Amino acid sequence: MEYQNEIMAFISEYYGISASEIRPDSNLVTDLGLQSFSLIEMCCELEEQYNIEIPEEQLSELLTVSDLADYVEKKSGGLKYAG
Repeated sequence: MEYQNEIMAFISEYYGISASEIRPDSNLVTDLGLQSFSLIEMCCELEEQYNIEIPEEQLSELLTVSDLADYVEKKSGGLKYAG
């Protein structure tokens, strides 16, 4: 849940989307309007912040905020956002 809150805050700040519009089950593309380039850009930023790798082919499986948060948590081994 903590990672979900961090990812939601990150998306809100990075893309200027109101925090009230972002939920754990929000689809990154259909609900939040992020396009392919935006997703790649966001993942690059998250990779740097959490010191992880998110392969481009993995993006097709990270559909929701919750999916992304779970992936980041799993790959970071519990390390917190360095932002």
